[in-house]
Order: sequence, then C-alpha cells, then structure tokens
Amino acid sequence: MEEVRRSVGALVQRIVRMFYEPHHAVIMDIMLHHLVLDEEDLADKMKMLPREFNRLAVKLRDDKILSSETLSDIKDDGRQVTTTKFFLDFRTIRDVVKYKIYTMTQRLEKKLRENENTLGFGCPKCGVAYSVLDAQSFLSMEDFTFRCPECREELVEQKGEDATEKEQASGTFSQMMEEISPIIVQLKEIDSIGMPEMSRGKIILALPIGETKNPASEPSLMDSPTLAHFESPVRPGPKKRSDILLGTEEGSLEHSSNSPEAAEDANSINELLSVCGAPKKFGDITEADKETMTELEYERYFEVFEQYNK
Repeated sequence: MEEVRRSVGALVQRIVRMFYEPHHAVIMDIMLHHLVLDEEDLADKMKMLPREFNRLAVKLRDDKILSSETLSDIKDDGRQVTTTKFFLDFRTIRDVVKYKIYTMTQRLEKKLRENENTLGFGCPKCGVAYSVLDAQSFLSMEDFTFRCPECREELVEQKGEDATEKEQASGTFSQMMEEISPIIVQLKEIDSIGMPEMSRGKIILALPIGETKNPASEPSLMDSPTLAHFESPVRPGPKKRSDILLGTEEGSLEHSSNSPEAAEDANSINELLSVCGAPKKFGDITEADKETMTELEYERYFEVFEQYNK
C-alpha cells in the first residue's frame, strides 16, 4: 500500500501547485507527511492560530481535498470537549480530481462548439452578414455557392471576432490538455494500482483515553490491515493522548450500525443509478462502469458520491 500513498501523494502535490495558492500547497505537504493531525497541531505547524488556519483551509475542505472529522470527548470533570481531526481520504481525492478534470474539459468543449455555431458569412459588396443557417437558403444551384440575395455576389466566410474567439478557445483547450496530461497519466496509474476500501470520512478511536501503547509494536502506517494507525503528538500539560485510525468500510459500519449516519450511508449505497441506461446500485458501481457512463449519468453519480461523503 506504500505505492498507493506515494502515487496519490504525487498527484496531490501536482494539483495543489497548479490550481491552488502557495499556502494550500504547504498545508497539503504537511498532511502528506503526517496523514492525520489535530486542528491545533496542524495550525501550530503552520505557525498560526486555529481560527487563522481554518480561514486558509476552507477552500481545500470545500473541494474535499482535505477531509475533517469532529470528535466529542467527555472529561473527568464532566465537561464535553470537541476536537477536529484533519486527514486525507485517498479515494475521495482521486474521485474529486477526476470529476474536476472532466468538468473542465466539458466546459471548454462546449465553448468551442458555441464558437463554431456562431461562425457566419458576409457579402463583400453589400456588407450584409448572414448566419450559417440563413446562408444555406441562398445556395445557388448553378455553381453550388452561397450568393447574396440582393446583388448575387458570392458570400464569403467571415474572419472577424468569431474566428478569433474560436482560435483563442482552441488554443486554450490545447494548452489545458497539454498541462493536465500528466494528471491524467497519474490518475490512470492510481487506477491500475487499485485503491483500498476504507471508511470515508469516519475517524474511529483506537484506544481509550489515557491508554498508552508501545511505539515499537505499532505496525507501519500503510501495512496495517485497517490501512493506518496514527498517533497524535503529545502536548505538554494535562491534555491526554488518543490514537486514531482510518478504519475499513466493514469496521466502520459495524461500529455505527445503529446510528442515523449509518442508516443514511446504507441508503446512499443502495440508491439506484444508471450505467449506460441500466439500473445499478451506487455501492456496486466499478471503475469500468464510470468509464462507460454518459455525462448525465456521471454527474448524477457524483451528486450521490458527494452526499455520501458529507
């Protein structure tokens, strides 16, 4: 699984440097090193107060590149204390990047088609302009050319602003595809490796509060059967330590099978979507199914995906 971490890490480093601000790149570099951090620890590494850090991280959280979970803990004196944990969900990151690249290319292709549709013809003698649709009705059967209905001069294709916009849009599309081609290659590499099933957005307490653990006996980060064990840094003072992990899908469902969140997740997994016109449950959709989906089917899939990852 170390290969998955290395491949996704390289993808994250590329996209944050291409599409985000420098401080976002610093945040993600820190998270790629630790994978899971308390809000206070991450803010401290950024040399900021937690409220200042949250203002910088809101974009990453909204785009689901950086995931978070809020945990509640009851202290010995009865006080309830909440702690925010930041972590990286590799599956979510991969799917979000795929969707972003897909929507970017769709917007540019749509703009190219619109520019093609606005291209028209004009009469060099009269100076009157005609749309492509109108010009078709002026086709001369004698020489099969478009003729001006007023002076019978041959209509010529306009090379004005529309053509310039078309060339600009085409150049932008080519440049964008050249720049994102390494991202597409990385996504294909990640798909070929395979992504481990894991609980999306659920952080589970691995040890009771105050219990200690021998670091030498702790398994390595990506070799654990539950994907990862993480130890929160110990801070001076009475603050107690808790070890957390990203659990497997099976473990998280067993842990919270009676909660409302579990029921909502089960409904999302069982929701019927369409794959090439055929109904299929959300939880049964594979990577091959995503590749064959139509544009509308993939947009609906991603809507359910985002609802499932709230």
